Amino acid sequence: MKRFFQLLLFALLLAPSALFAQKQGHDLVDSLVSRYPYGVNDSNKVLLLCRISELYSPINSDTGIWFAEKAQRLADEIGWKMGTVFASIAIGNNYIAKADHGKALSYFFDALKTSEALNNKTQIATCTGNIGNVYYRQKDYDKAFDYYHKAYEMFATLGNKQRMATNLGNMGNIYSHYFDTAKHSPDKRVANRQKTLDYYTQAYQIYRELGDKNGMARNMGNSGNIYVQDDDETKALEQYAGALKMYEEIGNKAAQAAFRINISSIYKTIAEDTTGKKSVGIYTRANRQLLIDKAIEYILPAITLASDAGFLEALQSSYNNLSNLYAMKGDYKNAFEMDRKYADMQDSIFKQNNDESISKLEAQYKLEQQDKQIQIQKLEVAKKRNTSFFMGAGIMLLLIVIIFIAKERKKSEQLLLNILPAKIAERLKKKEHPIADHFKGASVMFIDMADFTSFAADKDPKELVSMLNEVFSRFDAIAEKHGLEKIKTIGDCYMAVSGLPQPRNDHGVAAANMALEVKELVKDFKTTDGTPVHFRIGLDCGPVVAGVIGTKKFIYDLWGDPVNTASRMETTGIIGEIHCTQNFKYAVQNQAYELDDYEFTPRGVIEIKGKGKMQTWLLHSNKPKEEVVIL
Repeated sequence: MKRFFQLLLFALLLAPSALFAQKQGHDLVDSLVSRYPYGVNDSNKVLLLCRISELYSPINSDTGIWFAEKAQRLADEIGWKMGTVFASIAIGNNYIAKADHGKALSYFFDALKTSEALNNKTQIATCTGNIGNVYYRQKDYDKAFDYYHKAYEMFATLGNKQRMATNLGNMGNIYSHYFDTAKHSPDKRVANRQKTLDYYTQAYQIYRELGDKNGMARNMGNSGNIYVQDDDETKALEQYAGALKMYEEIGNKAAQAAFRINISSIYKTIAEDTTGKKSVGIYTRANRQLLIDKAIEYILPAITLASDAGFLEALQSSYNNLSNLYAMKGDYKNAFEMDRKYADMQDSIFKQNNDESISKLEAQYKLEQQDKQIQIQKLEVAKKRNTSFFMGAGIMLLLIVIIFIAKERKKSEQLLLNILPAKIAERLKKKEHPIADHFKGASVMFIDMADFTSFAADKDPKELVSMLNEVFSRFDAIAEKHGLEKIKTIGDCYMAVSGLPQPRNDHGVAAANMALEVKELVKDFKTTDGTPVHFRIGLDCGPVVAGVIGTKKFIYDLWGDPVNTASRMETTGIIGEIHCTQNFKYAVQNQAYELDDYEFTPRGVIEIKGKGKMQTWLLHSNKPKEEVVIL
């Protein structure tokens, strides 16, 4: 029981940047990396390289070090000593991620020495805290505490409350190890326990003063850990419930999933207590069935939350705990089903880790090639300045030949791009086949013409095809505008997806914007003979698998529950409306910058074939209407 809480919350609360970076960092990293080769070699480029390095730290620390070392060399070239401090800190943080504590300390001490020479008090305090981080990971808690305490006092003198709270929380983490250490007497462990809670409480109060709910929730959760280790399940539950509420307000789905699992485990522990002495609130083992039901009630939403956040370890824990809870309840059918999903998750986690390892190697290779290309370009420029007229003419002739070949090649490649997304076409050209990718989050859209069968019965085939071509071409333009990928058309049905083949964090918002623009485009649509034609739109989101099938006539397609559900949303929708699931509604609300731009009207609970009863919604826009060319 105790070890379960320590492991789950350590991953989530003591290292939150890793979760954030892996979910949201890739897009930002790619954007920054594309900028760094250009611009002036000045202090801004040093800071850019350091920023890229820090973002790579939880993703690929070797690449992070590569960028930080470039920042360090550039800072030395332009004589900016503070830049070398920033670069050394970035390198040290990447070595922490690699668990190479000796090198991390070396770089942090170098940064500290330079900061002291420059009398930069903020960076002196920052380096001091970073050194404490290294000793903490080495489990040298006495040294770690000394450095954290020094950093706290420095930031207190500077009036930096955010960093004061950070170091108070770190000192609390130190004492959380002390009070549970067997070498201390019972009285000493009790005293250390109280110090731990005092540090967390002080940090909480500062974060509360700053209005930082994430910091408040983190320290409430840490306090809950202490109460769990102290077998005080009632107080642990109070702290976890408070942290859960704040993470719900923030919208941090990964943290919500973790705390729901932990709260569920408290109820499960009391239900399993054979001594009858444990309790949580008014409940004891005498309320066993009620405790099991509450444990299930808390953990069920964690499945959706963990899935949406891509937090596979929490999803696996949810299935495992649910399997045990259903077995305790005597519901062996559901227990078996949850155990099967738990086993499936092990394969998913293995695949994800394998994919991440491959991605790291690919990223490192790409960056090395990019750096080599930059060096080659510099050499070519130098050669051009020193070559004779005839050598220059030869190069120009060669360039003309290359351009001619490239143009001819582009014509053939364009044919492939008309069928497949650019990234997928590129992979096919590299002989990669089969292509199959898993996407943790994507939004699927179906647009269908109402009563098309009866409408098409008496229409001239050429006229019918011409009308569909005109409509779908407009849809293609809107899809391109909002960054969606058209998958295919089936008769009068148009299918598009947001969030692949290039993942994006705002896939729900992009799909919503396209749906709203399509709705406005076709609301008064009539054929050339004046016949009104109406459309239905369906949306859902979630994890999907996409890939290329076929060997001669390629097609890029996708599969998954969101595909089937989005299709059901369209077929059960209302003519002229956008019909979506509750999952899609939550995605838009979590991703949108301006929530007031989108209005969701409850459709009510309706029966969906293959899904059962579902709460669905109609999407409307509150944005000022743009000028739309009506068909």
